Amino acid sequence: MKDNKKFIYYTIFIILFVSSVIYFYPKKLRLDYNGIIYRLGDSNYSEKIKVSINGYLSKGLIRGDKFQGILIIGDKQLSKINIRFDSADKDDLLYFDENTGDFTSYGQIYSSDIKKGLTISVFEQCGQKEGVRRWSSKDGLIISAPANNRNEALDISNKLMKGILN
Repeated sequence: MKDNKKFIYYTIFIILFVSSVIYFYPKKLRLDYNGIIYRLGDSNYSEKIKVSINGYLSKGLIRGDKFQGILIIGDKQLSKINIRFDSADKDDLLYFDENTGDFTSYGQIYSSDIKKGLTISVFEQCGQKEGVRRWSSKDGLIISAPANNRNEALDISNKLMKGILN
């Protein structure tokens, strides 16, 4: 009887261990989205843009999902990305800039599930000061994908950026 209980406990432990390894193990992710880049406060400005994701996605136990890899937005390649989504489904979008040899902020990325879509608030040059970049909810630049038009992109942004966009 004791041997049967030990066997059952060991079997349950092994099943739980193997399941957790499979669940949390990073999975290869390769996605291409058609997206829209648009400016808040200017309803006439919107352009189509391709967004490609290539890297590894792993599930988080306490914190959100983690993505490591490359993000290509239009002609801009953002490499050596390491995103860990927080409880608000956002993180700073830092990438390695080959020209400067340093990590640079592209903006903030928002996603509740990167396999279903994302929104990026893009930091832009602020005035005359070199290196000062910002984003504003009044006239900021946003990329949303997948989207075919500005209204779809705005819907995605409103959903993912709750509390920031009114």
